[in-house]
Amino acid sequence: MEPSERKIPRFQWDGHHLEPGTPLADGTANLVSVMKDYGVKRLIAMSSIGIGDSAGQGNFLVKILLKTRFKYVVIDKNKQEDIIRASGLSWTIIRPPQIIPGDKTGDYYQWSGIPDGRKVKWKITCGDAAHSMLSKVTDTDTFQKAYQIAYAG
Repeated sequence: MEPSERKIPRFQWDGHHLEPGTPLADGTANLVSVMKDYGVKRLIAMSSIGIGDSAGQGNFLVKILLKTRFKYVVIDKNKQEDIIRASGLSWTIIRPPQIIPGDKTGDYYQWSGIPDGRKVKWKITCGDAAHSMLSKVTDTDTFQKAYQIAYAG
C-alpha cells in the first residue's frame, strides 16, 4: 500500500475507555508508520501523569483513579509510550495532569523523572499544555525525553 493510500484510523472517544482496548496505542503505531513513510522525524505526544516513569506520581485521588476508573487508559497509554520510545523518531512526551479550560500563562512547573519535592497542583490549562508542547518542537535537548507538567502549588 502506498503511503498516500494509508489511512490513519479514527476512533470515537466516548470519554470513558472503560473496557480493554488500545485505541491510543493503535493510532500511534499507525501514525509512526506513516511518519516514517513520509520521512517525518519529529513527534511530540501528549500522554498523562502516572504513565511510564511517572507511575505513582500524583495526589491520593489521582493514584486511586488511575488504578480504578482509568486502568484501561493507563494500559493503553503505557503501550502508546512504548511504541513512541521504540519508533526511532525524535520524540518528546508531555504528561499533563487534569487539563482544564484556560489560556496560556507560561507559569507552570516541568520536570522529568521524580519531582524535586515541590508541591504541585494536579491541574493545568489547555493553553499551558499546548505551550509546553510547542516550546519543544525545535529544542533538541528535549528529544527522547518525557516531561510532566503542572502548576506549582
